Amino acid sequence: MELAPEYSEQTPSPQTMVDILRGSWLSEFPKSMGLRAGHLPHFEGDPRVNWANSVLPGGMKGKSVLELGPLEAYHTWQVQQLGAAHVTSVESNNISFLKCLIVKELLQLNARFLYGDAIKFLESNDRRFDLCWASGLLYHQTDPLYLLSLMQGVADTLFIWTHYFEANVILTNPGLAPFFDNSRDSSAERLGFRARYFYRNYRQIKDGVFSGGADEFSYWMAKEDILGFLRHVGFKTITMGIDHLQNPNGPAMFFLARR
Repeated sequence: MELAPEYSEQTPSPQTMVDILRGSWLSEFPKSMGLRAGHLPHFEGDPRVNWANSVLPGGMKGKSVLELGPLEAYHTWQVQQLGAAHVTSVESNNISFLKCLIVKELLQLNARFLYGDAIKFLESNDRRFDLCWASGLLYHQTDPLYLLSLMQGVADTLFIWTHYFEANVILTNPGLAPFFDNSRDSSAERLGFRARYFYRNYRQIKDGVFSGGADEFSYWMAKEDILGFLRHVGFKTITMGIDHLQNPNGPAMFFLARR
C-alpha cells in the first residue's frame, strides 16, 4: 500500500483532525463538540455502558477494563466517564485504530490503544482485568468459541454484545437468509464444550466504513451455546440487558456474565 501525504491549510482544530478520516466515521461525536463526523449516536445515545454500570457491583468506578474491538472508542469514553481506572483497547482494523487515536486526543482519554489482533493479544497476555468488554466482536470470528475461551481466562466479568443464529428468524427473512449457507456450517470444541457454527458470508465491500472481520466470512453461534459455554466455565450469574430477536441485522443480545 502506498501512502501519500495530505497537507492541511486550515487552522488546527478538532474538526481538522476528524477530517483526516472524513467519510469513514460512523459515530456522531458529543453534540457539545460541534463536530461533523458520522450520524450514529454512539457517544451519547448508546445504552450499553450505562446499563452495564447499573448492574455491575460497584459500577465502573475504579475498574480495569480490557476492551476488544473499540471501533471508534465511544465505549472507551463512556466507561471512563463512569470512573474506570484504565482501559486497554485492542483494535485490528487500521482505520478504526486511527479513529481511536483521534478520539483519544480529542476527548483526553486515559486509555492505551493497541493495534493488532485481539486473539493474538489474548493468547500472549498474562494480565488479568476486572472487566473484559467485547461489543460487536464475537459474531465476526471464524472461531468464536475460541475467543470466548480466551476471554474467560482474563476476567471474571464479561460484557458481550453480539448477533446470534436463530434459524426460525434468519432463514425465513429474505434480507438475512442469503448471507447464510448451511452446507458450510461447522462445529468446534473448546474446554470440553462443543458448539455448532453457522456460516455467514459478508457479501460486502470492505471500504472505509466496513466494521467486520478480516476474513470473507464468519461463524455465528446460537444463543444457547454462547450462554451454555459461559455457564460451563463457571459464570454463574448472567444478566441479560437486551435480547432483540427481530434486530434487522439478525437476532442480537447484550449481557453481563460474572463468576
